[in-house]
Amino acid sequence: MSTEGVYLVKICVGDHTMDGAPSLHLSLMVSPSSGTVSGNAVVTQALGPKYPPHEIPEVRGNIHHTGFGKDARLVSLSGTYSVAVPPPAIGLSLAQFSASLAVNEEWKGRGSYSYAGHVIADVPVAPEK
Repeated sequence: MSTEGVYLVKICVGDHTMDGAPSLHLSLMVSPSSGTVSGNAVVTQALGPKYPPHEIPEVRGNIHHTGFGKDARLVSLSGTYSVAVPPPAIGLSLAQFSASLAVNEEWKGRGSYSYAGHVIADVPVAPEK
């Protein structure tokens, strides 16, 4: 495990070649010495007001290095967020978020995530532009 200082990474998880596909945007503080990450996430989908962004204000997780061959970072994340209950009910409920990423030192790779009952599997991971 590296003893470098804490740093910020902004990445996008999703297949941008598919029109209307959801994208996960992560802003994470990475602590290499402890192997932990924390930050926030937003799931967006370009399909109008029917699919508003899902904002996950607190995401936490761990990074593990494979340590063999071309070293990969295995990142696991989880969090909860509030979701409005559909009418005619009034109120909020808590929804679960989770993500698993396999990335290289440039934060490029593949990943999967789940939110609001949806599972998005085996999509590209890349730094935000």
